[in-house]
Amino acid sequence: GIEDYFTSSYVGLSHQFSKKLSVEGIAEFIRAFRVIQPKSGIAQGLRPAATVDFSPAQNWNLHASSAYESTRSFHVYDMTQNGISLSYSRPLNHTFNDVTGKVHLKYPLRFEVGVQEETFPNFPQGKNPTTFRPYVSITIF
Repeated sequence: GIEDYFTSSYVGLSHQFSKKLSVEGIAEFIRAFRVIQPKSGIAQGLRPAATVDFSPAQNWNLHASSAYESTRSFHVYDMTQNGISLSYSRPLNHTFNDVTGKVHLKYPLRFEVGVQEETFPNFPQGKNPTTFRPYVSITIF
């Protein structure tokens, strides 16, 4: 028979320096095993990552993230992931009449623009692909 196993261990620190600035760092170790009698295989990865959130003004947020993923045996698939985004949030107000009277609701509305980058630095010479993904997001609720 086939048996699959997966483990994930992590450790991290998070600190809020002020209402405007917070920083987080985490290291995750991932392992996957597959057993097909009489053979077995293992895949492992170490992924340190960091994020910074900065709110320069009310309703505005600047988010930056960076991560490096290291496969523990086949380093061609090691990768870096980086991103930065700027978002603006505000409540969307709505009032309606209920049997108990007027009810005032505030729905969160958020607009975000950003770019994400992904690189495989150990691909064969001349072929290390870097991908940039710009994005726009609108979130209601």
